[in-house]
Amino acid sequence: MKKRIVWMVVSCLMVLSLLLAACAPAVPTTPTVPTTPTVPTTPTAPTTPTAPTAPATPEVEKPKYGGVFTFSVTAEPRNYDDVYTGRPSSFAMQQTNQMLMIGNWAMGPAGTGEATFWTYIGPKAFQVGEIAENWELVGNDTVIFRIRKGIYWAVHPANSMSKMTGGRELTAEDVVFSLKRVFDMLPDFREPKSYAAYSRLTKEEHPVSIEAPDKRTVVVKGKPGYFGSTFYYVANMQSITAPEVLKAGKNFEDPKNYVSSGPFILTDFVPGASLTFVKNPNYW
Repeated sequence: MKKRIVWMVVSCLMVLSLLLAACAPAVPTTPTVPTTPTVPTTPTAPTTPTAPTAPATPEVEKPKYGGVFTFSVTAEPRNYDDVYTGRPSSFAMQQTNQMLMIGNWAMGPAGTGEATFWTYIGPKAFQVGEIAENWELVGNDTVIFRIRKGIYWAVHPANSMSKMTGGRELTAEDVVFSLKRVFDMLPDFREPKSYAAYSRLTKEEHPVSIEAPDKRTVVVKGKPGYFGSTFYYVANMQSITAPEVLKAGKNFEDPKNYVSSGPFILTDFVPGASLTFVKNPNYW
């Protein structure tokens, strides 16, 4: 009985102490000391923009002499004789045979850059003589070409046709024969109409006459008002070829019949596969 009374007294005291603790005022918390405001950072001065560096000058590749140069084309030309296809299409004859005039590469992208040569026939100011050493325009219907000395038809053991010329010097008569052939002006050598001349020029733009008063001079006459086209075509669009080949009943539709006066000599031809040229040691 005493234990029970003691337990009840203790329990009452515990309850009473809890009530007193709950009713007691809360101890105020110590106020937090305010932090010192941060000093705003001084804005940094803008940096001076870096001047763009000049593009590096491209290195100019030095010429390499000798060796083998290989290039490809997407298809064979319609014909290997540029009388029937036009000079730009007959890439093979461009390697072996020359024209009267050619673009001056010293004024092109590899030189001064004055001409781009994106067009096949450049202005007269960008032209230099190839077979023609110089030329003279007379009036509005005539041009006189002076044929360069020292150009020889090449002879090579791998090119049987080249033996026909015996390595003789190229003359004005060769030029006249080649140009008359283009314009169907050779009664003894009637051939199919020249695609080059008859598709690019009207009949009025064809030459009236092509003559060689001597072995170094070619005179081409045309029609006033149409002579600009005549002049550019005979000077810039037609290869000069060896008459001996045609007179022997052969043709240039087979490139093995080429006789070179230019920088390269054709030595092998595999239709649909390849053409092989070697350096012409006697190229002027």
